[in-house]
Amino acid sequence: MLDMWHNLLSGTPWQDILSAKEIPGLPPLPDGWTVETLLLVVIGVPAALLLLHFVRVILIYLYGRKYRALRALNRACEFDNGIKTRYEYKVRLNSRKQLERYDFERFFLDEYGRNPHAFGAILESASNNDKKYRRYKAEVEQLLGVKPGEAVRVRFFDPLQVKICKRHLRKPITSPVFHCTAEYTSPKGKNHYSRTADYTVKQMEGVAKQYRKNVDFQASKAYQRSLMTDSLRYDIMKRDNFRCVLCGRTAREGVKLHVDHIVPVAKGGLTVPDNLRTLCDQCNLGKSDKYDPHGAN
Repeated sequence: MLDMWHNLLSGTPWQDILSAKEIPGLPPLPDGWTVETLLLVVIGVPAALLLLHFVRVILIYLYGRKYRALRALNRACEFDNGIKTRYEYKVRLNSRKQLERYDFERFFLDEYGRNPHAFGAILESASNNDKKYRRYKAEVEQLLGVKPGEAVRVRFFDPLQVKICKRHLRKPITSPVFHCTAEYTSPKGKNHYSRTADYTVKQMEGVAKQYRKNVDFQASKAYQRSLMTDSLRYDIMKRDNFRCVLCGRTAREGVKLHVDHIVPVAKGGLTVPDNLRTLCDQCNLGKSDKYDPHGAN
């Protein structure tokens, strides 16, 4: 090393400086030291320490027991990477009053209803990732002796390997956020207003639960009967010429006309025009809730 310095700086003004045994304005150098010796210590020791650090890092990547165990654990844990951390929605409204009264819960309920399978898949993936990540964190804690996200304590044995392992911990998406922005811009574009709402997985699970309740209710008997409005009843009777489609009698002949479900509500019939017909009270009473899927009704 000394020969290298001498060959590099020989014949230059630096040689006199390097061979000096004291530095003006500073305490005297140790016995036998020159400025060149001091520079070798100041530069060489950190360089040696840095080289030692790189060697330790390489050895950990190649032979580190904890690091290799963590890599095996990472390969074994299959998380769903197909979901996003954030889902964005935008709604443009026609007035500021609409914006102030905007119902974000209704928006997410409607949005869920448009594609329940896609939303269901996102929520299921997030839930599965969360369950797997809990198990993963427990195994990592057992392996490294430190929780994911916890600062590594200074310890004598292998702190560098633990730090390297923490850089390679997996972080799956377990809590995607559903963000909606409702906005209104004045007609001339001078003023812009907006409101936002962030729904968590837990809130979206509540939306999904409410959606299923709504679907169940719409298929229920009470809901189907509630759809039989006076207006719909009139439309069906008018379509059937205000005459019983079975016996042909009308109200002028002393019977009372009813609107009947061909497939009874009790057997899954819906309140839609194709499943409705006009019957007189006697025919309707005689039919009751009978239905023959293979014959005349």
